[in-house]
Amino acid sequence: MSGAVGARWMYEASGDETYSDMVKKAADTIIGCVEEENSSADAKIECAETKSSAADVSVFDLTDAGRILFFLYEKTGEEKYRSAIERIMERLRALGRCDCGVFADASMASGGNAGSGENAAKIIRSDVLARTLPFYMEYETRYDKKEKYNDIINQFAQGQKYLYDERNGLLRAAYDEASGEGETPARETDGMRLSGEGRYLAALVDTVEHTSVEIYEQYRKLCDSYKLLLRGVLRYFDAGIGLISLKASRGGKDIGADCGDAAKTVAGANADRGDAEGNALIGYSILKACRMGILLQEKYAPIGMAIAERLLADEDIKKEACDCAPDAFGMLYAQYLLFQKELER
Repeated sequence: MSGAVGARWMYEASGDETYSDMVKKAADTIIGCVEEENSSADAKIECAETKSSAADVSVFDLTDAGRILFFLYEKTGEEKYRSAIERIMERLRALGRCDCGVFADASMASGGNAGSGENAAKIIRSDVLARTLPFYMEYETRYDKKEKYNDIINQFAQGQKYLYDERNGLLRAAYDEASGEGETPARETDGMRLSGEGRYLAALVDTVEHTSVEIYEQYRKLCDSYKLLLRGVLRYFDAGIGLISLKASRGGKDIGADCGDAAKTVAGANADRGDAEGNALIGYSILKACRMGILLQEKYAPIGMAIAERLLADEDIKKEACDCAPDAFGMLYAQYLLFQKELER
């Protein structure tokens, strides 16, 4: 399923059917995970290798990659995609909740199962919100008469309330309702943190894309949240290299060394996968937000273009980064192409 969302955007930007075929193959894998009777042997094998034994954990993967099913159903009209969307939504509805109403993080619960109701884990994680709420919003807008908009907006609002740190302008990795403390995993590198920032910002923009502007108050809340969080992370934008670097704010210490060589070089400095992935997702969100009218193009487009051009300029960097974060780089490259096309009109 890795790379499916990036391929979907590359198809929109280029019209190349190769990307459409990639998306369809990924969709078959998703269908294999949620509807065994429709899955191929290969899909069953891949699903078994990638999904967790805990149903509540695997739903995060399915809602994240499963956004391609809306695109395919609209493109082909094939009911297998609509059926898989409903199956995934059923599992999303069954997720446990934190006391504040946010989807619970299953991985933090005893035995790896979030459960439901009073048995749900009380951990709020930005990653959970980023991987579930864009799917949830698209479903509500397309198929459920927008009846759960308040729930989605509240989850983002609670995420901002408990995860955003005004002091440094960044999101905490998690918040424990039981202890009332923000959490950062002991082995979380700056690159990993930047990757989390990127996923959340991209998720906000993707959610806005599928929010009806007719429900303007809710639409505006999401836009305002995105702009607040973006301003926070742009404190760390280095115009000299055209990238965001949390490392620079810590005196250049290479705290990403324990993550290996997933993306060895970005802008001439050692970086872990998250540095490249985080920048790609933030760049994607900026260019898309400019295209949607959320951001003022004159002010923010140069930043998004700088990030895209810096990451895409070096073929070695691009190849290695695309190998380790295909969704992020496919999404960024597609928005870069779409933005350029609009400038040429």
